[in-house]
Amino acid sequence: MITYQDLVNLESEYIQSSLLTHHEFKLLFFHIVGKDFNPVDAERIDDQFVPILISALERRKNGEPIQYVIGSWPFLDLNLFVDNRALIPRPETELLALKAEKLINKIEKPIVCDLCSGNGAIALYLDSKFSSSQIDAIEISAAACDLIQKNKKYLNSKINVINNDVIDYLASLPDNSIDLFVSNPPYVCEADYYSNYSELKYEPSLAFIANENGLFFYYHMTPICYKKQNYDGYLLYEIGEDQGSEVKNILVESGYSYVEILKDYNQLDRYVIGKKI
Repeated sequence: MITYQDLVNLESEYIQSSLLTHHEFKLLFFHIVGKDFNPVDAERIDDQFVPILISALERRKNGEPIQYVIGSWPFLDLNLFVDNRALIPRPETELLALKAEKLINKIEKPIVCDLCSGNGAIALYLDSKFSSSQIDAIEISAAACDLIQKNKKYLNSKINVINNDVIDYLASLPDNSIDLFVSNPPYVCEADYYSNYSELKYEPSLAFIANENGLFFYYHMTPICYKKQNYDGYLLYEIGEDQGSEVKNILVESGYSYVEILKDYNQLDRYVIGKKI
């Protein structure tokens, strides 16, 4: 049995030698031991937890995201399984999901497509709020689709998980049939991705990199979305902070009206929205 003082010493060692923070140490401790880390507690900790904790600390020391080390992470009021099959959901995407929720709030039975769904966070969140909705989560990565299925089962969700290329999927839809298209597609150009590779290397490159200077999916999905969109329906994108004007122009040229660029929590351009009228 080890003492909390032993753990304090262990924490100090890892904080000094890596990017680990005190908050992350507490998260890992709770995840592994099942109780809060309390250095003044006189209780001893079973030795069986020590190698598991050290293994987790080593993974974090080597740069693996804390979300992957733990294996789950909150997304708004959901808790989702996360691993290297899909991107870690970010706060910007939580705000995207909230904006999507607001857009379909008054539709009795909304039909929604979450394009480039990743781990399914947006689709799963919207499904949790709209019991009579039809929501498709479209993802080209079979591995990511397996992760969506795992989250779907855990949350008892009714979303449709579709392993397909988004362009092929969109082409197969009936015209004027979808109330909301929402997407956080890959939008990082290859040069920018590799300049930040050390920060991103644990996440799948497929979910980051897009051709045509990061605009491939906006160029190729938007005109088809417009054709398949219900009248009074919306297209909502997450974008890179320097892509607002270009993506806005793509929506306008595709026929969308009332096109706006919206800000994220840091007041950076992060979303583009358009309406079909």
